[in-house]
Amino acid sequence: MNQYCPLANATVVLFDQNGAVTTAGMDVTDLGAWLKEFGTGFYFGRSDYDMSGTVGVADLSAWLKVFGAASSIAGCASYCP
Repeated sequence: MNQYCPLANATVVLFDQNGAVTTAGMDVTDLGAWLKEFGTGFYFGRSDYDMSGTVGVADLSAWLKVFGAASSIAGCASYCP
């Protein structure tokens, strides 16, 4: 049997969730966006940093680790005209 993964199920995780042109990469508004998705109780793939199928405390820990290390200082606006 031929099995495949349809594109409709593709997930991309984003630390810079708002992609704001006015900021350079991650900032506290991105944390607010993550917390908003976490609080809904629904699954949002972009916030599932550990790819566990749920958005939880481990994902928050991953976000804080990247934010604290200033690992995502360039937002998507620097790549998209």
